[in-house]
Amino acid sequence: MAIETIGGCMSSITDVYSPRTTFRCTRLRGAKVGSSVCQFCAVGCSQLGFFKDGKLIDVEGDPRSAVNEGRLCPKGSSTYALNENPYRKVKPMYRAPGSDHWEEVSLDWMLDTVAKRIWDTRNKGFVEKDPTTGITVNNCANIGFIGGSANDNEECYLFRKLFTGGLGILPVENSARYCHSTTVAALSPTFGFGACTNPPRDLLNSDCILIMGSNMAEAHPCAFYWPMQAKKKGAVTIHVDPRYTRTSAACDHHVHIRPETDIAFLSAIIRYILEKDLWFKEYVLAYTNASTIINPKFNFDQNTGLFNGWDPTTRSYSKEPNSWDYEYEINPDGSRGAPKTDPTLQDPHCVFQLLKKQVEKYTPEASANICGCRPCDIIKVAELLARNSGPDRTSAFCYATGFTQHSAGSQIIRTCAILQTLLGNIGRPGGGILALRGHSNVQGATDIPTLFADLPNYIPLPKVAEGNATLKDYLANGHGFSGARNKSDGMWKLETERGSWASLPNYMVSLLKAWYGDYAVKENEYGYQWLPKLGGNESLTVTIERAKKGEVDGLLVFGQNIAVTNPNTGWGRAAIRNLKWLVVCDLFENETASVWYADPNGPKPSEVQTEVFYLPTNSC
Repeated sequence: MAIETIGGCMSSITDVYSPRTTFRCTRLRGAKVGSSVCQFCAVGCSQLGFFKDGKLIDVEGDPRSAVNEGRLCPKGSSTYALNENPYRKVKPMYRAPGSDHWEEVSLDWMLDTVAKRIWDTRNKGFVEKDPTTGITVNNCANIGFIGGSANDNEECYLFRKLFTGGLGILPVENSARYCHSTTVAALSPTFGFGACTNPPRDLLNSDCILIMGSNMAEAHPCAFYWPMQAKKKGAVTIHVDPRYTRTSAACDHHVHIRPETDIAFLSAIIRYILEKDLWFKEYVLAYTNASTIINPKFNFDQNTGLFNGWDPTTRSYSKEPNSWDYEYEINPDGSRGAPKTDPTLQDPHCVFQLLKKQVEKYTPEASANICGCRPCDIIKVAELLARNSGPDRTSAFCYATGFTQHSAGSQIIRTCAILQTLLGNIGRPGGGILALRGHSNVQGATDIPTLFADLPNYIPLPKVAEGNATLKDYLANGHGFSGARNKSDGMWKLETERGSWASLPNYMVSLLKAWYGDYAVKENEYGYQWLPKLGGNESLTVTIERAKKGEVDGLLVFGQNIAVTNPNTGWGRAAIRNLKWLVVCDLFENETASVWYADPNGPKPSEVQTEVFYLPTNSC
């Protein structure tokens, strides 16, 4: 944190706060100021913290920030009260099994005891060889780590390095699993990354802004400032939502739709744009896969909505996996070449024609009947988007957890992405898709990550079931890329490179060297065998389910209140009380830490045998 001493009156820093300047100049004269970022949502508002005698005395927005220009929403404005709060815990506390009270303990005792619990539990559940395949797996699933998305990137990196790379623990997760994992599943295969394509401030450059699945005015007030500024410049603002909120009142148009009908609404817009020939042809041909031809075996049933390959027994698309791939040219030597394309977009198996078939049934009338709106509402939104998109105009799309929290969240967001690419609004000023995040570092905690199936930079964690006995096997398995191995050096080169994932070998070895240092050498596969191999789904909900069954002995929860945020809180709290030990690290004694005594529907403390360790933390 950069610290500056403020002498006399605070000049430009406080001049923007004219109503409070006299008061603040007197109170803050001689104070030191440090800059930071708001720890609530992910808009990224900058803050100034003022200190006297080593004590925080005030927190204000930073007027020098291009993100918030000194503004803070009610959450950001409460930062000082969050830090200087009588309910904050500042000493480690311990609750013995069956006890009805907390005990204050020393930090040294707490750290030593927690380390012993982790080590003993890990040794109890550690598996060196997979009993089915016989390959080295070096994993442990009877301990879980749950991190919050308020943990910064460096902390997330260390969590993953310690618990996964060091101890082989598989259940390592964070709140993004509930918050925005659907975003990553939708945007990553569409655009190559699973984050916002544009910052909120870029909405100033938009000619039309569509907000769905978000009450942006109240949930992200500082970000909502930019649509309002764009509106002053002539941009059209639209809110599509089941409720009429402050966002609706501030926008030019509000369309009411029923909950869970977003796909029908967006599909009707796509159909209208295609039917009326309103899509950005030059952009679509140059920057999308619309002309690419798909395997002729690929098909879907308009009545059931099911694609080919559906297995009703496993309820998954496990049959005919190759039928969903592109059709490829064949090189003279017999190897696979580039995907086939049809620039005229007339081939019935090209992506463009398949999309038209997919949305064919979503007429304005049919979709209006599903959504509970009028056909003219759908047509109006489609016309406004099309009119404000093209070679010299762009439209933006904003959404939040009103999309992501649905079971079909990935499909909703993917439909939104298709619409924006058809209109040519990706990769251009004032266009894009803004996934409005609810936690300060949900993206960083996902990128680093604290997610069970990925290593930093989305490198896939090796799986037991995919023949990953060696590093060479792992790299040859096609993780994140497609292409045959070079026969002269099967580990490092690919005959067909596709995107940045062709550099996966370099990414993986670089990570192994970073984690294992001088011990990572070519002779031991750079420490590859020290990485745990994933045997199945170790996501947060599955871990809680396993804890309920008694299969998880210990859980560490850093910066997330899983007793509140998990689905079915009664079920989740019962699972937590079934643990042998629990570590909670947070600013406050939350419901997770107090689950042994403060659950209104829970048992008596004497009946709860979970050993609980509470670690206080800072907020910076």
